[in-house]
This record gives sequence, C-alpha cells and structure tokens, in this order.
Amino acid sequence: MMSIVGQRIKWLREQKQWSQLQLAEKLGIHNTVLSRIESGDKKGVDAHLISKVADLFEVSTDFLHGRTEEPS
Repeated sequence: MMSIVGQRIKWLREQKQWSQLQLAEKLGIHNTVLSRIESGDKKGVDAHLISKVADLFEVSTDFLHGRTEEPS
C-alpha cells in the first residue's frame, strides 16, 4: 500500500514531468530509495528529506503528510 507521503511526492514529481531519477538527483538520494518511498515499501521517511521535498516543490510538510489538502 502506498503511503500518503509517497503518493504526494509521486504526484508532485509527475506534475513537473520529472523522472524518479531526476528527482532523486535533486534530492541527493538514490533513485531506488525514491522508488521505495513512492511505492510505500520504505517506511518512515526521514524528516530532513521531507523538508527537502517540501522546499523543492514549495509545498508544506503538512501537505506531504496528508494533514491538509492545500499544498502551500
């Protein structure tokens, strides 16, 4: 089952039309790690990584965690 964080990251990535490899490079992680996050296979995404994703996409961490439907 895909986590809300993984769903949101995938959705944001697809809105930019970036590949997993492109986003992984921007975040400084391996693309297999990103793949596992997006698919829900990786449990517990690091808070620092969540912050990097939020900054990159200019969204709130609450949006990434599914606490709000408003990205900003």
